[in-house]
Amino acid sequence: MFPLLLSVTLFQFRATLPLKQLYNFSRPALNADDAIKGLEIYDQDHKRLCKVERESFEYMSLPAPLPESDTRIKPEEAILTIFKVIFEKGYKWQFYYQGNKISATINDESFFDQIDRGAKFSKGDKLIANIEIKQVFDKTIQAYINKEYSVVMIKKRIPRDEQLDIYLK
Repeated sequence: MFPLLLSVTLFQFRATLPLKQLYNFSRPALNADDAIKGLEIYDQDHKRLCKVERESFEYMSLPAPLPESDTRIKPEEAILTIFKVIFEKGYKWQFYYQGNKISATINDESFFDQIDRGAKFSKGDKLIANIEIKQVFDKTIQAYINKEYSVVMIKKRIPRDEQLDIYLK
C-alpha cells in the first residue's frame, strides 16, 4: 500500500502532495512546461519509488479504456414523485426523481390492473418502485448519460399527505 503523502520532484522543483493529487501530473501537463526535465516520486521515508526522464513521459499515461458497450441498463430502487399521469399503457408518466423531472414508461401490468379497478392518484403521490435507467456512453466526456427511464415494478404507492419516512425502514 502506498503512503498517503508522496514527495514529487520535477527535477528542480520539489513538493509534497497527497496521493490523489499526484494524478494532476498528466502527460500533457508535464509536456507543457519545458523546464520540467523529469519526474521522481519518493515515499515518506524519502526512498525513491520511480524516476521518469522527460523522453519517457509519453509512456506514462494510456488512453482511458472505452467501455464494452455504448449503452447499459442500470437497475435501481427509486422513490418517484408523481407529477403527470397518463393512464394509457406505453405512454410516459412524469415524475420527480432525485430532484430531477423525468419521463418514464410504466411496464408493471399489475399496476395498470389497479388503475382499471379505480385506484386514485394525486399530483405529489410517491411510488416506491424498481426502475431501469438506460444510459448511453458519451465519448467526449468519458461518462454514461441517463437517456431513458422505465418503471419495472411498483412496490407501493404513498399518498402525498402521508409521511414517507415510515415506509423507508
